[in-house]
Amino acid sequence: VRPFQIPQSWKIDRGYDYGSANPAAYLLFAESDGNEFMDGRTGRAIWYPKGSIAIIGEVYLADKQGRGLRLSPVQQAQRILRYEIENGYRGRVHAGPADKSIFAKEPGRPSIAEEMAGEGVEFVPSDKNPGTRVIGVSLYRQRLIAGMMSPIEDPCIIVFSTCPHTIRTV
Repeated sequence: VRPFQIPQSWKIDRGYDYGSANPAAYLLFAESDGNEFMDGRTGRAIWYPKGSIAIIGEVYLADKQGRGLRLSPVQQAQRILRYEIENGYRGRVHAGPADKSIFAKEPGRPSIAEEMAGEGVEFVPSDKNPGTRVIGVSLYRQRLIAGMMSPIEDPCIIVFSTCPHTIRTV
């Protein structure tokens, strides 16, 4: 969908898949509170069912051949922070899920998550308990289908047109 102004009442989370030699991907997710609102940019009324998820931003760290940029965790966090500031989301974004591997520590060294948190970009460990991937894929599919219905009646997932790597991947 065309980007719209996210209401203050919507919660915004970040998600992250770390990569250095492989691509890294950072996404911003906004969750609808179920209330209709006027888009301040276009003046049009917008409504999505409560619990709908909008993927509203991305930072994809890869070269044109799809290889990672070999950036340090601090450099990646700085790019993420710059994106949030430039797009007016800084201060509204909550720590969202990242792969548990970034929380692993080596003796005498901070974890990747700690290095990124030092730059002001925080995450929480993703839930990878048995069965969570199956449940997650099922919910994702249900929301994709709901988003294709007209009218939309159930919680859906939408992706801003400004997220080309997410669109390509989905």
